[in-house]
Parts: sequence; C-alpha cells; structure tokens
Amino acid sequence: MEEEALPELTLRILCELGLGRDPETAAEISLNSIRNEFLSRAFSSASTGSAGKILRLRNILSHCARTGAPAREELLGFLQDLQAENETRWEERTQRLPVVLLAPLFLCFFPSALLLLGGLLIPLLWNTI
Repeated sequence: MEEEALPELTLRILCELGLGRDPETAAEISLNSIRNEFLSRAFSSASTGSAGKILRLRNILSHCARTGAPAREELLGFLQDLQAENETRWEERTQRLPVVLLAPLFLCFFPSALLLLGGLLIPLLWNTI
C-alpha cells in the first residue's frame, strides 16, 4: 500500500487541489477514484495497521483545511518522505539478494558436485585397497 496506493492517492489529492477544491473534498474525490477498499477504510478510520502515514496525510489535510495553509508543499514533502522510505526498503532487499542466491548453490550444486567427485573417487579408492 505504501509503495503504490498511498503515493497515487497523494498525487490525486494534489491534482484535485490544483483544480481549486478544498483539501477535504479533494481527499474524498481522490479516494472514490482510486477504488481501493483497504485504503478507503484505513483513511476513514486511520487507527490500525500502517496508519502512521495515513494519519500523517489526514493531519496534513485537516491542518490545511482548518488553517487555510497551502497544502501543496506539505504534500510534496510527504511524497518525498514516502519515496525515501521506499528506496531504503528496496536497498535493504537488494542487499539480502546475494545471500538468497547462495541458497541454491549450497543446497543443490555443491552436494551434487560432491556426489559426482565421490562417484569418481570411489572406484580409484577400491582399486588401491
């Protein structure tokens, strides 16, 4: 959800704000256009699961609606934070990749190579005994 749906929702809200709508209406229209039930429920309740980022988005929108502050810069900062967290998550995944790729080597190729070498060495050992 944090990699696709939440940035898409934020971008749609930015587009709706660019059309001159207030933040609450922009959020409502954007949620209806995405048609993601999990995101809609999480956005309306924002009290469970990965609600930290959704709660932050709701707080940005409610603050801008309440005070009349411009929401564009806040939402762009929110998008940059999401992007930075996604990049960090992908970097962690790519750092674990070489270890995962070693598993077939040790589970399949290495034992089969030992069996092959053993199969070649056993007749030689039988001849010497």
